[in-house]
Amino acid sequence: FPTMMLLKFEVGEFTKLPKNPLIRPEKGRWDSKDAADPYLMVTGDSITVFYDGDDRGKYHIGYAVMDKNGWGWKKRGKIFSGSGEQWDSFHQIAPIVFMKGQEMHLYYNGNSTDSELGYQWGLAVRQGKGWRTNPQPLMLLDSLEWDFAGNAYGDILYLPQEKLYRMWYTGFQGPVA
Repeated sequence: FPTMMLLKFEVGEFTKLPKNPLIRPEKGRWDSKDAADPYLMVTGDSITVFYDGDDRGKYHIGYAVMDKNGWGWKKRGKIFSGSGEQWDSFHQIAPIVFMKGQEMHLYYNGNSTDSELGYQWGLAVRQGKGWRTNPQPLMLLDSLEWDFAGNAYGDILYLPQEKLYRMWYTGFQGPVA
């Protein structure tokens, strides 16, 4: 939430709710082994959690919506399995979702191998009931840059005074020897 909406903030005691985990892997589904990297999108009429899930060693992105009682989540399924190009053919992880005008934009990290390095940012835009993915990564890996071995796990903020979007993310410089 924008800082101007936070009227009072105080950290108190945490209580684990009995229905945890909220999103559970389900046998035989696209997220049968893991459900991770949640991103909440709150609108006037719903709360949606986008997340990545693992089945057969490959991660993909899907979503669930909060039920009418506000207590549980109804899974809606996998959104897509990458752009169809090599750069994100193995994993799609760590979604960031927001509305830009009337379009829903989903930024994610894609990789062509099962490696911690080599992730790149991708974009999928919701069109009707489907998603259009950008065939190329948004930022190419460059051996001369600080994040030459990959980039992932970020967030995007809109700065209304400047009318700009800013992305913060983790960059990788290779394995530690």
